[in-house]
Amino acid sequence: MRTFTITLFTIALLASCSSKDANQSPEQLPSESTVALTSEQIQNAHIASGKIVVAPIKAEIPVSGVIDVPPQNLYSVSVPMAGYITQTDLLPGSKVHKGQTIAVLEDQSYIQLQQDYLTASAHLEYLKAEYERQKELNKEKAASDKNMQLARSEFETETIAVRSLAEKLRLINIQPENLTATNISRSIRIASPCDGYVSAVHVNLGKYVLPTDVLFELVNPADVHLNLSAFEHNLPDMALGQHVMAWTNRNPEKKYPAEIILIGQKFNESRSVEVHCHFEAFHPELVPGTFMNAFVIAEHLELPSLPAEAVVAWENNHYIFIDNGEGKFEMTPVKVRQETEQTVYFDVLDPAVLSKQVVTSNAYALLMKLKNAAEEE
Repeated sequence: MRTFTITLFTIALLASCSSKDANQSPEQLPSESTVALTSEQIQNAHIASGKIVVAPIKAEIPVSGVIDVPPQNLYSVSVPMAGYITQTDLLPGSKVHKGQTIAVLEDQSYIQLQQDYLTASAHLEYLKAEYERQKELNKEKAASDKNMQLARSEFETETIAVRSLAEKLRLINIQPENLTATNISRSIRIASPCDGYVSAVHVNLGKYVLPTDVLFELVNPADVHLNLSAFEHNLPDMALGQHVMAWTNRNPEKKYPAEIILIGQKFNESRSVEVHCHFEAFHPELVPGTFMNAFVIAEHLELPSLPAEAVVAWENNHYIFIDNGEGKFEMTPVKVRQETEQTVYFDVLDPAVLSKQVVTSNAYALLMKLKNAAEEE
């Protein structure tokens, strides 16, 4: 249709244009972007004018991002007390279960801690009995208040010490209530804090590790989410709860539905903002770091629109023509957001354009007129 229109316009409208070298090709439009036509030329070229229509669309905003894991699902495993690694069979990618032993350590400090606890517990029994005895004697005025207070102080001090040692034992996975003189152990076990898999291993057998060392890094994939990057011009069309459809480069046919749960409030160096999305279902094949393409569905977006033949493309930009009356048409740029075979949806750079008459058909003929004028200059 456009080819037919351009041909008609060229024959009927531009016959009066001066001839030029056929090999000459213009590189840019003239600085003057106004076209003047007679009423006969307008009629012959089938140029019509009307108003821009603001219409609701179901826009699909293209974005991309990676699979990410929230901080509460990432675990750095360390040991409360220094020791030597004597057992571990983990490799990056290994699956683990909560409570599973992932490493065994040995050190004489573990023995000493257990000894201190049992010794303090035995002493506490003696001090408790002594305190009870002093209370009875004090009631009968057979012992001074000073002796009773001293016995009580020693008993309470030792109680604090025993409870403190008990908590230290629990930190290294030794239950103090089960500890006796016959089951003192030189080793402790490190248990997995979650169900998931190993993302990194930083130890080997025989290595001496400190409480500040990270032995393993674990990931609980139950709450993986999609971390998208949205550029500044797309943010006004995004909102919490909007639906997202994502896919991987490896299998673009399989779509993963998600929903926006958080929109960042800070731009990074690339002038984009992080948009976090939850998947509607758990997908074990989506591991952290996987790159994904996606589009955000903006269901109730309203944008200016015109028929497809009213919007022209030139030098990687899009334009429409304002009808200024008396056969004068002014080209003005727009930013296309979405287009179909019949309609183009766009953003205007100047809001005043929305209230003006614009060309609604065969705008390409006006562009050809401008190009011819540029070639003649």
